[in-house]
Amino acid sequence: RQRQMCIRDSHQGDEVFAQPVESDDFVLLFNGDLYMKEIKESDTKYIFEMFSKVETEDELLNVFMRLEGPFSIILLFKSKLYIARDFLGRNSLLIGKSFEGIFLTSVFDPAGETSNVVELPPLGIFVIDIKSHHVELIPYQELSVLQHYLEQLELLKKITEVKLRSPISQDHQE
Repeated sequence: RQRQMCIRDSHQGDEVFAQPVESDDFVLLFNGDLYMKEIKESDTKYIFEMFSKVETEDELLNVFMRLEGPFSIILLFKSKLYIARDFLGRNSLLIGKSFEGIFLTSVFDPAGETSNVVELPPLGIFVIDIKSHHVELIPYQELSVLQHYLEQLELLKKITEVKLRSPISQDHQE
């Protein structure tokens, strides 16, 4: 996302932070705005620094649960893709299947395409193992509470099999 303003903005920061953001441990793509008082720089730089400190999946889930505001994130960490939208799904993130395989995008023009594309439901964090191609969903909370998104999950299951894991535990919501 390009930023053209030079004026300091609490969500944008005063400098452009190019994406994707890469370190030795992960690659990050972030689209959104965070509404967290402790952010003093760009949202992307803030998330980059938070993810730079994680070593385990539990720590990674803790970072996801602390984020406040509209966002979509794609994160490659230890041979797994972690994909999520904020709890309300305010930023677009689509998943599709084409002849070449599965892809992720924030926009899609179906004209002339032979792809099956659905909006990724904002139910939690989707984990795709790069080696095995298995897809798992770690829900933000019990899925019975999120009935209105379950139809989207069923559409997603037509593109790829999705295994459900236990919801993110309350200790991740500190």
